[in-house]
Amino acid sequence: MKVPQAGAINILDQYDDVDMVVDDDDTIKRVELQMLEWDWVFRGEQSIKFIEMLSKTENTNLFDLEAIRVVVTFMWDKFYYRLRNRIFFPFLFYFFVYIYFVSSKLAYKSYEELSTLEDAMAISSRAILGISILWFTIIEIQQAMLGKGTYWGNPWNYLDLCSLMTNTFVLIFSSINFITIQSLYTVASVSTLIMWMKLFYFLRLFSATAGLIRLIN
Repeated sequence: MKVPQAGAINILDQYDDVDMVVDDDDTIKRVELQMLEWDWVFRGEQSIKFIEMLSKTENTNLFDLEAIRVVVTFMWDKFYYRLRNRIFFPFLFYFFVYIYFVSSKLAYKSYEELSTLEDAMAISSRAILGISILWFTIIEIQQAMLGKGTYWGNPWNYLDLCSLMTNTFVLIFSSINFITIQSLYTVASVSTLIMWMKLFYFLRLFSATAGLIRLIN
């Protein structure tokens, strides 16, 4: 695969009529430009192959190359806001509603024990959880279809599926008296733990916490 090449051009060595870069104390400074030839990355499936190569490589020294780091940073900036707005923010809302639900509403066996306001909040939280579970189920299906065989090779995808199944279990069986409340609490505890793990994993999106999450992994 073709590797992006970086070249350094010293302006002062190439051109005699280039304006000198002068600072406030009239000191002439030399200017160096770095240029990358990377248009090939965006042709056809080259970008996909390039990212796959980087994601599967065991040679971490590749990421010490300035050319590789510039390309990765450029492509990451393209997807960061989409991931943050379409996945992280909805998950954060989903997370807090779920924590609220299992910590305050799960203990009630029927809505007869609730006040009017609490009744409305309980119904609203159930509706939000149902929509959130459906939203992230669609995302997992899309990932499985796009990733095909590679989707099942990522352990975090199994954790995502377990989270969806346990949360659905809690949402459904908290409304009917099919299992004991102790069993429901056990499943809710496991599902809450998984939600916390997913939240920490999402912190990889941010440069301030990405390094710490990689150390934990």
